[in-house]
Amino acid sequence: QFHAKSRRSAGASYFVVGRDPAGMKGSLEAEAHKDDDLYNGDHGRYVLQNSPGIGDMQFLSFVKVMYDITDNVMKLPDETRMDDFISISGTKMRLLAANGATPCSATDIPTDLVTANCIPSGFMLPTGWEGVV
Repeated sequence: QFHAKSRRSAGASYFVVGRDPAGMKGSLEAEAHKDDDLYNGDHGRYVLQNSPGIGDMQFLSFVKVMYDITDNVMKLPDETRMDDFISISGTKMRLLAANGATPCSATDIPTDLVTANCIPSGFMLPTGWEGVV
């Protein structure tokens, strides 16, 4: 709320809301849907747009994109060929950075990036990744 309101005070009309709560999994004691996210990716936006003092600011949901191994680009996944996409969540990216991941082979992108400890070409500019690591 603070970030959105401070940006509104600085003249912003739009605010992109992340999916952070969506990455929280259900409890280990859950009987059904143990691996489902506890929150919907839009819940943060729902809460913000109903907060007092927001005024006419528009909230946009951060869309989940995935890495396409066929063309080395982050994009909306194509539901007809999900095997060609790798999800690189913020949590996974931070883990790869903490482990000092290096670029993957340009011709052989592993599906388990954490085990391979590499980042695929096109995920991030090399100079950007160097700054993260």
